[in-house]
Amino acid sequence: MKVYPLETDGGEVFGFRIDNHFLSSSGMARFFRKCAGIEIISVRRLFAFGDEIHVEFALDGDGWQVWEPHGDSSELWVVPSVANPGSLRPATFDRLTDYVSTHWPGPILAARAKLIEKIAVMFR
Repeated sequence: MKVYPLETDGGEVFGFRIDNHFLSSSGMARFFRKCAGIEIISVRRLFAFGDEIHVEFALDGDGWQVWEPHGDSSELWVVPSVANPGSLRPATFDRLTDYVSTHWPGPILAARAKLIEKIAVMFR
């Protein structure tokens, strides 16, 4: 899976973007929990309208969030929980992006997302 870096206007990387494969918040938590060293802190409740943060987790002492920046969109952002992008440790960031790029979304979820997309096109 392709991981797209997110950069500030100054060119500093502060997180990354991945495609949303219609995975529930609890499904995202299960996915990230499989990465060694990740501890899930919170998971968004079903129908928690207005809450765009699906999962919060810690990796090597750093807090991270998985959120949908535009509400109901086709992308997810994985960014540090803190507002200061300068707190991003390169080793932790590289470990997380390596895990996501080699495991996200998995063959079953990818097939399910394609099926859902084809059905959605039929009803447009």
